[in-house]
Amino acid sequence: MAVQGDYVFTIDSDGTLSKDALLNMAVNFNKHPEVMAQTGTILSNNELIKNSKKHRLLRLEEYYEYAIAFLAGRTVESKDDQIFTMSGAFSAFRRSALMQSRLYNVETVGEDTDMTFQIRYYLKGRVMLCPNAIFYVEPISDWDELYVQRQRWQRGEIEVIRTFLSEKLNLKRIWSNFIVRRLLVDHTVAFLKVIWLFAIFVLIPFGYSPILIVMSLLLMYLLYLFIGFLNFTNVMHYLKFDPIERKYFRNHWWVTFMMPIYNLIVSFFRVMGVINTMLKSGKWQTDNFKSEYLAAKKVIKQDLKRGKRTNGKNL
Repeated sequence: MAVQGDYVFTIDSDGTLSKDALLNMAVNFNKHPEVMAQTGTILSNNELIKNSKKHRLLRLEEYYEYAIAFLAGRTVESKDDQIFTMSGAFSAFRRSALMQSRLYNVETVGEDTDMTFQIRYYLKGRVMLCPNAIFYVEPISDWDELYVQRQRWQRGEIEVIRTFLSEKLNLKRIWSNFIVRRLLVDHTVAFLKVIWLFAIFVLIPFGYSPILIVMSLLLMYLLYLFIGFLNFTNVMHYLKFDPIERKYFRNHWWVTFMMPIYNLIVSFFRVMGVINTMLKSGKWQTDNFKSEYLAAKKVIKQDLKRGKRTNGKNL
């Protein structure tokens, strides 16, 4: 079917739109003629979270993560014209811009990021967030699904950046190119979080005081908690247009205390995504955490057996 209107909206089939979401995006397009594409705000469906029998805490953490990512993170990115990726679940395009693009790229699992980069770098257009256009997605089912999802996102990000900016990425451009800063945060910081988590257990045999280590961990937790409550305040501000959603978010303020641990686990998933991107070919469905754990366990057992045989021969 040919598209006849001025705007094209793309949404996932397994979610629901908030009231006036499409209207709010259309109004935004009229207010900002320079904007070629918009991303909506993605939140987990709180009704489905309320009815959860399993993994309710995980789903609440994901809900908070989405709220902070869009209503604290992307609001700033949008104002500074630094939107890195539109949401594949809910986005909108000017028809004229969409027809000039290469459309969705099926050669990457990060087609939403690829489309964002097309608008930014091929068409030299602006992409912005429409905070009061909410799309409610189904909550994550379990940790395995989260593991697969974050690996896919990480792979898509790497694939797209390699396609568009592989020759322009240089630490000298850290202040002039926000993509370089984004990569440092998304990859280097994630690696450091995971590495230092395991390195802590090595410090005690080297003579470091357990009390000092515990105090350092507590201080880091408090710093992340402080940032979390700043984000909480920001989300509360941007949710003024929806009193019901705002009340639900406010009533679960205690989830903020869990977010530093949740974010650490997600950082580990993302690091595994970087490693798997280097070692495995891209595909939409990847191995979950359990299957990768069993595969790694099998390899370790085989290596230990080979080591014993080798030692036996040497003796």
